[in-house]
Amino acid sequence: MEGIKVLDFTWAIAAPMATRNLADHGATVVRVESEGRIDVIRNAGPFVNDETHPDNTAQYHSANAGKHMISLDLSVDEAHTVIWDLIDWADVVIESFTPKAMANWGLDYESIKKRKPDIVMLSSCLMGQTGPMNMYPGFGNLAGALSGFYEITGWPDRPPSGPFLAYTDYTAPRFTVAALVAALDHRRRTGEGVYIDLSQHESALHLLGPALLDQEVNGRTAQRLGNASERYAVHGVYPVQGDDKWIAVVCQNTAAEENLSQLIGGGDLGDSTIANWTASQDRFELQELLQSHGIAAHIVSDSVDAVSDPQLIHRDHFRRVPQAYAGETVVEGSHYQFSRTPSSVLWGGPPIGEHTFEVLSEMLGYDGDRIANLAAVEALY
Repeated sequence: MEGIKVLDFTWAIAAPMATRNLADHGATVVRVESEGRIDVIRNAGPFVNDETHPDNTAQYHSANAGKHMISLDLSVDEAHTVIWDLIDWADVVIESFTPKAMANWGLDYESIKKRKPDIVMLSSCLMGQTGPMNMYPGFGNLAGALSGFYEITGWPDRPPSGPFLAYTDYTAPRFTVAALVAALDHRRRTGEGVYIDLSQHESALHLLGPALLDQEVNGRTAQRLGNASERYAVHGVYPVQGDDKWIAVVCQNTAAEENLSQLIGGGDLGDSTIANWTASQDRFELQELLQSHGIAAHIVSDSVDAVSDPQLIHRDHFRRVPQAYAGETVVEGSHYQFSRTPSSVLWGGPPIGEHTFEVLSEMLGYDGDRIANLAAVEALY
């Protein structure tokens, strides 16, 4: 992605994580924000060393690592001049506001296209830019509910539980990155710009394909099954030694079931039988034992397990990087690794306005007087 320039009007998690992926692999990403309306994720925590400050939240540091930050107040006319100069500079414009927000600023695709026909622009929101529900606001937890995740997660005799927090905020970025890369390749081959309308709700449906197809072709509605599976007889989470410690076990074929039965000492493979056998065992030793007998098994990790996982450490998943406010922070590494073009995370998500002067002077070529005039009219806020 080296040489690709991205103008980033995103906020929260879903779209910022996508532009973070581009930055990891060499794109220059300039993020626009305002002190008058900061990104909601800046106040979400967790905060480095538990110091509450909008420039000190670890989620923001990770989702916006490697980006440049310019602070602009779009209610000031002079700030719009800067935006249009940034559009001239950029290859990609991405935004994640509710529909019509960019149009209200005169920054919708049709307006931008008139000035820069080869621009690649992506709009990401909960429901998409069109349709009777397009103005519904919301985050990934609502997309999870609308898509059907909540209805099939949990136990049959209990209310829906849903996946963890704003689940689709962490799945949608993969679709966003793929769409942008495809659009950039199209522009490279044809010289044509592209507009992409990405619905977080619709992208989530791709992860529920079997359940939706079963409904469409068979009229069968998916049900909550707890940890059970319609496909495998042994498919559950079982207690092990320690307070609230567990192991997940799946037998994917007859051979695995026979091996598990032998380890247990014969008898049925009901959940209670397996649980009675696992309850007295060390989770890591049991994990190795089961895997050595061809049985899919892994401990149920908590946050302590995740950050000390030898596999993740080997792959440099958690990285310590400089951050202007905190001094140092921890962010996630790239979610995929290329052999010839490895990813690089240069710094944690920047404080508001950290790179304003750099963007104006070095990227746009503004002189000191012009920057001072912008500051005087409070456009840089």
